This record gives sequence, C-alpha cells and structure tokens, in this order.
Amino acid sequence: MLSATETWSQQTRQNCLDVCAAHDNPIFNNFADRALKALMADELRRYTPHSLAACLWDFWQFVVDSRQEVNLRIINPEPAKSGWRAEGTVIELYSGELPFLLNTLRIALQRGGYDIQVLMDLNIPLRRNRYFQIIALPTTAHANVEEYRTLVHIELSDFYQGEELQALETCIYDAIGMLKQVVTVFPRMQTLVREAAQTLIEKMPKEGDAAVVRMEGHAFLQWLMRGHFTFLSVMHRNLKGETEVSG
Repeated sequence: MLSATETWSQQTRQNCLDVCAAHDNPIFNNFADRALKALMADELRRYTPHSLAACLWDFWQFVVDSRQEVNLRIINPEPAKSGWRAEGTVIELYSGELPFLLNTLRIALQRGGYDIQVLMDLNIPLRRNRYFQIIALPTTAHANVEEYRTLVHIELSDFYQGEELQALETCIYDAIGMLKQVVTVFPRMQTLVREAAQTLIEKMPKEGDAAVVRMEGHAFLQWLMRGHFTFLSVMHRNLKGETEVSG
C-alpha cells in the first residue's frame, strides 16, 4: 500500500504530465516522464503542475539545442519568458557520459558555498538524425552506448548576478575541466598500475619476507584496479629510475 506522500507524488507527476501533453510532443512527454521520476517529493512541492511543466519544457529546449559534447547554461529564469519562477539561479548541463560528473559538480558547488534546492539528474539515450534533431528516446534495451547523455538541472537557493554569476560559472567550468582531464588520462593510469603489479611478481623470490611483501603489494594493486579506488594521479618509476606522472 502506498503512503500518503507516495500517493501525492504520483498524482502530482500525473497532473504535470497532463499539462505537458498540451505541447503535443510525444518525445518531450517521454522526457518529462523520466525527469519527473528523478524529483523527490520535497522537490515536487516547490512547483505547481503548470510551473513544473514550464520548467521541464524550458529544460527540454536547452537539451534539444545543445550541440557540443558539453554544454552549460546558467540562468535566472524570467517568468514572462519561460513561464516559471525559480527561487534561485538555475544551472543546466548537457554532457556525454563522464564518470563522477554529478559528484564532481556537487562537491564544487558545496566548496563554493552554493546551496542546492532542487537537483534533477538524468542519464538517458537521445537518438538524433543527421540534422541533429532528436527523433527518439530509446529504451535501454534498444539504445547504443554513444547515445547516452547526462542531463543535470540544479536550482540554487539564491540568485547570483554580475561578478557573482561569473564566479559561479568559473567554479563549474574549472570542476568539469579537471574531471575531463582525469577521465582522459584514466586509461594510461590503469596501464601504469598494471605494469607495476606485473613487475612485482616477475622474478618473485620463492620464500622469505621479500616474497610476502611483493605478494601483498601485488594483491593491493589488483584490488585498486577492480574499481575500489579512483585514480586522480599516478607516479610510475621503473627499475631504471625513469619516472612518468599521469593525471
């Protein structure tokens, strides 16, 4: 049996979808349905069905118009133009899949002293034609890996203007830039760790403390490579004393 909150949330989502249907756009309706499921009850309470539908339509237009691999929009929505009012500055992000993107963004905002009121995070496939128009949101079973995009909508607790808005934008771009650098060099870091692990067991002493230390070191590096650790930087030094830093 559903709780009162769950029942209310379901009804609110349906009321919003009924408003979204007025756009007569099945692909947008599909997007809205997925987006609404990403909102918690406390976040839903901040909107009326009409204001939430307007917010989703505005977000959808941003997604449709995004062409580059990473697109960032920071705005203070004007009700007369967008049809909805936010309680603070809005951050929207369109990106190809980047590991740890959402956590990186949240940490950067937290360190910058920015409070998040609403967070909508979607990882969905967008199928485009040769004219770059979105023609479908395929199901997981029928989607290609390269079609997946990360879509983030954040509403902050305060409005920022002028230099403060510029500082917010810089904060986000710096965080994304650092993340992209880590992701780009990640395969090389993995290779260096594998080489180090292999070196430890080559010409392994048959017994004694040296053998134990090497086996423990090898086991630890294998554990790291099984996803138990995020490589931010790796320094590799071979037996000749040659050093390579990656990350």
